[in-house]
Amino acid sequence: KLKVTSLESKLKIQQIICIITLLLVICYLLLTTIRYYQADLEYAKAETLASAGRYDEAVPWIRQALTLRTAEPVYLSEASSILSSLVAYGFFAPTSDDDATKEAADLAIAFSNRALSISPQNVNILKTRAGVFVKLVFTNPQYLEQARESYEEAARLAPGDAGMLYDLGSFYLHSQNYEKARLALKQAVTLRPHYRD
Repeated sequence: KLKVTSLESKLKIQQIICIITLLLVICYLLLTTIRYYQADLEYAKAETLASAGRYDEAVPWIRQALTLRTAEPVYLSEASSILSSLVAYGFFAPTSDDDATKEAADLAIAFSNRALSISPQNVNILKTRAGVFVKLVFTNPQYLEQARESYEEAARLAPGDAGMLYDLGSFYLHSQNYEKARLALKQAVTLRPHYRD
């Protein structure tokens, strides 16, 4: 009788430990899911504001999203786009020194670099990166070369993406590289004939 009671007691303790462990795992998974959901909400708000040209209002939202998910390449890419837009569209006060503008530009590039290092084959991140460098060209003309490299890499990774080829062709056209612009735009029109307009 004593052995049976002792065995039952051990079994109950093991069951309790298993149940507690399982509950802890469930709580962790639930909290992680809630955190991801909250980060996605913050990101969506930042993206909506940025799409409306309200970059200064988007900053706290993307910052919060990055606080919740620090290694999300899409969030990092959006943050780089928002910051480069702030620099390009003159959101810094005219009396502020160039250090604030340079710091924002450097941070935009750092976010873009981090996004690309996490997801180097992501065409959307490369497209955003190219746009970031185009917006920052006035702060440093050398960024034009990095924009070209990003567009070309995106086109290489997505050769059937007519939109990407159109963007690349437009970039070449604005860079006065007319032969490459003609070839890229011709490919885009071949893939999607309505681009003739």
